[in-house]
Amino acid sequence: MIDRAARTQLASCLRQLLARRVTNDEFECALPRCSSGDGVIAPIESRACTFYSDMHEHRIDRDLARAARADVARWILFLQHDLEYRWPRGPWDRFPIYNWPLNLLTLGWWERRKARQLREWQSHGDVDVWPFLTRSEFSAACAQPRFLVGSS
Repeated sequence: MIDRAARTQLASCLRQLLARRVTNDEFECALPRCSSGDGVIAPIESRACTFYSDMHEHRIDRDLARAARADVARWILFLQHDLEYRWPRGPWDRFPIYNWPLNLLTLGWWERRKARQLREWQSHGDVDVWPFLTRSEFSAACAQPRFLVGSS
């Protein structure tokens, strides 16, 4: 299911976060607050949260913003197109807990299990173009821009 409103809102929030126009807290408050059935919303929000910084008034770090630009642009491109999100849930979605105690208690079994699940997740598609599943989907979306299109 594609939730156009939630995708548009998330794309806008991502642009503002990357441009350092909003703080981490403002970004979280602006995120789509609905139980969207669109499977791409939560994974992108989750990945965007890794950009948070405790410095610079809780804005994303400039160097990190530059480094993340290509990834976030690809996420926004996906959000702008009407493609279904076809990746399975990632292993980080299933086990969002602190790992070192479990690794210690299980003698490393927990980390090996997570690594195996990550490899299984990665085998579903081309991780270099996530959230697109395939490079051809990504290329097709790049060839059909949604903005700045019109007569010259």
